[in-house]
Amino acid sequence: MTKQKEFWNIRAKSFPGHRDGDTYQAKMMEIMENHSVRLEGANVIDLGCGSGAYTIRMAEKAGKVTALDISDVMLGAVRKSAEERGLTNIEYVNADWAEYSPSGKFDLIFTSLTPAVKDEASVDKIKEYAGRWVVNISFAGPMTAYVLDGLFELHGIERGKSKLEPVMRNWLEKNSVPFSVYPVQGEWVTPRSRRDMIDNCRDVVEAHGANPDMDGIEKYIERFRDEETGMYISKTAYNVEMIIWEV
Repeated sequence: MTKQKEFWNIRAKSFPGHRDGDTYQAKMMEIMENHSVRLEGANVIDLGCGSGAYTIRMAEKAGKVTALDISDVMLGAVRKSAEERGLTNIEYVNADWAEYSPSGKFDLIFTSLTPAVKDEASVDKIKEYAGRWVVNISFAGPMTAYVLDGLFELHGIERGKSKLEPVMRNWLEKNSVPFSVYPVQGEWVTPRSRRDMIDNCRDVVEAHGANPDMDGIEKYIERFRDEETGMYISKTAYNVEMIIWEV
């Protein structure tokens, strides 16, 4: 747990948080709400909330949102975004899901690409505290992060395989629980300033336990510079699925 916390605390320094507008998160929220998941007045937990890309959107509609994450730095980013928007209905919990003891059930348990949903025990606990809906976004196939491929090669970091094991889907099928699934494919596009791109690359390398080659990074990122805008474009091809089930 300590190593995981350290990893995500480092990543949090340059991790993308909530963004307004027509984003990937907005699209996923639309899918969820079109499935009749109702946020208005609901008691929600964002399990493994990260820097709050979904937390903020849900808090704008829900009665209360519990933002749970192993990284206190990630939670600090959520708090900052909430304060900027005047949101006061978020409870911040710095804990691992396995160790957290909720005081009651949640109308909605929401998870997105989080290592907290790692085994049957973690899904058993979700079932225990789910009051009505469970929404889980997980990997459905390999992801290609174009900046990371070369960055890892530059630093001799072995690229770990994405955790594609469909933990929740397997649990639902094993327990004969009906669910709906929505596959979503596309590309995340994140424009960054030169300084932000350098910082992000440095943080990724440090989080993987290597020493950043800053001169090498500064040369490497130039291939991602957009000539028209001067911004540095990070792209990730994703293949995910949203699973929704009612208790």
